[in-house]
Amino acid sequence: MPIMTSQEMVGSLVNAYCGPNATLRQKHVFEQTLFALVRLAKSEQMNEIKANVRKLTGPIAPFVPRPTVKQSAEAQVRLAQLALPGLEEKVGASCAPVRRRK
Repeated sequence: MPIMTSQEMVGSLVNAYCGPNATLRQKHVFEQTLFALVRLAKSEQMNEIKANVRKLTGPIAPFVPRPTVKQSAEAQVRLAQLALPGLEEKVGASCAPVRRRK
């Protein structure tokens, strides 16, 4: 059996139900009512999926903004000093400007 889209399915239902004696307005109203039911079913399905995901994963943690660049740079310096004590003296000594001869 070929897979039909919701639009094709609604069109076939309208043609089967209304028949040749229905006016254009009656067909249009019936078609739009069926499309509204399709939208409602999709939204209910999405809400059910979201509820199941919430059951499985638990509540979502609130958003915590990342620290600013200045705060994270300071934290990196403190971590570097903890990991490699005395590093700043070694780096400072080796980074002295070197004079080039002409």
